[in-house]
Amino acid sequence: MVKNGLISPYWPTQWVDKQRWYPDGINMAISYPALPMTAAFLYDIISALGVHIELMSFCALFPPIMGMLACLIIYFLGKDIGGKPVGLLAALFLALDPSYIQ
Repeated sequence: MVKNGLISPYWPTQWVDKQRWYPDGINMAISYPALPMTAAFLYDIISALGVHIELMSFCALFPPIMGMLACLIIYFLGKDIGGKPVGLLAALFLALDPSYIQ
């Protein structure tokens, strides 16, 4: 997406991952498209600001940073709704949620 643009999984040919859902594969254009688009967009912004980081390193660091930010947002949201204990429990539950960790 960084090299060919944000619509590259959709055009000119679709990206099909043959390693999953044997024998037909899975159309990667409809499989969580927001994550790689967001990573490519933020990588372009960081590169334009002059920070030199490899794309693979950025993609490895992107999910944990977004998870940390999500836990902070959930903490402050829970704190506003029910106080500090609710915020801490909400952030803890999100951090330990198996479906979110994957």
